[in-house]
Amino acid sequence: QHKMNPIICEKGYRNRPLTKEQKSDNRKKSKTRCLVEHVFGFEEQTMRGLVVRTVGLIRAKANVALTSLVYNISRYTQIIRLKPELLG
Repeated sequence: QHKMNPIICEKGYRNRPLTKEQKSDNRKKSKTRCLVEHVFGFEEQTMRGLVVRTVGLIRAKANVALTSLVYNISRYTQIIRLKPELLG
């Protein structure tokens, strides 16, 4: 089992603003959320959504793996196109 902690940014209020530690924690959480949301946004916009329409867990896992592979390949081509010196 994977252990997942709920990571939600804390909210400040007029009478109780966020401390520096809370602001720092929120920034870390926001960076992670931004990275993850970009991946799902790409899948939804470019690859016709996030719905997995398969019968069976094995096919669903294969579908997710192939979708991730396509994302990684497209991201690789973007990086190489923008920074060709990374190619070696």
